[in-house]
Amino acid sequence: MGDEKKLYAERIAEIVREHLTDIYCCNREWSGWQAGTMTEGDFTPAGEIEMADEIALAILNSSSNNFDEEMACIKLLADIRQACGDDGKRMQGELVEYIAELYRKAERVEHLQVRVNGFEDTLKRQANAAKSGMDAAKKAASQSEKNAKRLLAESNPASLESERAMNEELTHEIDMLQDSLIWQGKMLAAIANVIKGPPEEGSLHSTHDVVEGVERLQARVQLEQEQN
Repeated sequence: MGDEKKLYAERIAEIVREHLTDIYCCNREWSGWQAGTMTEGDFTPAGEIEMADEIALAILNSSSNNFDEEMACIKLLADIRQACGDDGKRMQGELVEYIAELYRKAERVEHLQVRVNGFEDTLKRQANAAKSGMDAAKKAASQSEKNAKRLLAESNPASLESERAMNEELTHEIDMLQDSLIWQGKMLAAIANVIKGPPEEGSLHSTHDVVEGVERLQARVQLEQEQN
């Protein structure tokens, strides 16, 4: 027997041996059964004897004319069983139905994956929208906090008192400025009256008259200083 054929014989024997786990072989003549002298010790599990090897050899010998073709089919079947996770105990019809069910499950899984991908895209969009909303909310909250701090500072008694004092001081300065302007206005009017004479009834000196009166007064003062 060639090495390749021997290797296939061993693989076939392994498969056969897996199916012989519940089978026992009698190692005595059947006459002992008739005599009623057989016991459990007279039976051996079929997987522990050479039965599987003999069956594998018989299979190979019966297919010797088409060995290469049949071995290729057996190898293909073994590869299919391994690829689909079959434990080697399914018959051909069961194996076909098992593979068909795997295909149907794969289709359902693929369909579910498409839906999951759609859900993931939706969740991503919702997450981006939520992030944008949270950023806007944080920005608004930050601005509200600044406004609250400003209002709190403005409503602080010390700040209010300081602002009140500043307003009073500013009002006092404005009053003093107004008094000064009034006094200066009266002085200018008096000067214009001295230089130009009192204005006609119901009228006032013009700005030109006031300026001219001030210039004449300055010139007179300067002349008196030079003479002294």
